[in-house]
Amino acid sequence: MVDAEEPVKKAGDMIIDYIDNRGYLTVRLEQLYNKDRGDFTVDDLKRALELVQKLDPPGVGART
Repeated sequence: MVDAEEPVKKAGDMIIDYIDNRGYLTVRLEQLYNKDRGDFTVDDLKRALELVQKLDPPGVGART
């Protein structure tokens, strides 16, 4: 649904898994990064979070 590179999409999928019922991201991005997997980087996570935060409803993916 979002136009992004594959690593950013994978990072976005992981971010969405950690959004609670109120729409808040429940972990720090650094906690989602696993250098051994190599699917995406911390920068990919940051870009993905920016995209997730543009989705509806407004405020989804907020950290506080």
